[in-house]
Amino acid sequence: MIVNMYKTTALLTAVAGLALAGSTHAATISIDFDTGGGIQSGDPVHAEGMQLTPAGTWYALPLAGVDGGTVSVATPGGMLTVNTTGEDIQGTYRTGSNVLRDDFIWMVNGDPAISWELTGLSPNGIYDIVFYGRYESAYGGYRGGDISIVGYNGGAALTQETASEPEGDWDASGVVADGTGKISGTFAWNGNVQAEWGGIQFEQVPEPSSALLGGLGALVLLRRRRHA
Repeated sequence: MIVNMYKTTALLTAVAGLALAGSTHAATISIDFDTGGGIQSGDPVHAEGMQLTPAGTWYALPLAGVDGGTVSVATPGGMLTVNTTGEDIQGTYRTGSNVLRDDFIWMVNGDPAISWELTGLSPNGIYDIVFYGRYESAYGGYRGGDISIVGYNGGAALTQETASEPEGDWDASGVVADGTGKISGTFAWNGNVQAEWGGIQFEQVPEPSSALLGGLGALVLLRRRRHA
């Protein structure tokens, strides 16, 4: 009985360790829309809504000279591609010190919606995504448009954060990539002065580890033997 108790305790400890190991999120991928290119560092203020792992490195989606074109940036966690056809690229606007929000794609009344996609993700993987917007008190407040994701929440536009924080971001949790590892959607003007979108963060949500499930199965077998 004592030996079995020790075996059970050891197995429970191992299973608990596997559970903790399986609960860690994949590294957050952060992409800043930037006309200067290169890699920046730091974090924009994001005090509302879903919190992703703080990111020290931001990959740059190069906007300079691509008005009406398609731009992409590859990262270790996937590639972002944005079609900017018919839109304006703001590459010199600066306000305060929050430079990670200051280069952006923007649109006004009459501009067509643009498409974006994340590729190279885990097939059928689950992701949390934050889209970074802007707030500018001198020009009408929150500068947001409609960001939607194919198949997510019936394709409805995400809700922009417009409470007490100077953000104007959009959160999407539990977004499922398709069988090819793609998540896609659109960005459109919605009558809110003008729409401005300046960056994105995403991270994969962990699923139950096969090792953890195996450990639980072993525990069940051990308990059966103990009571046999």
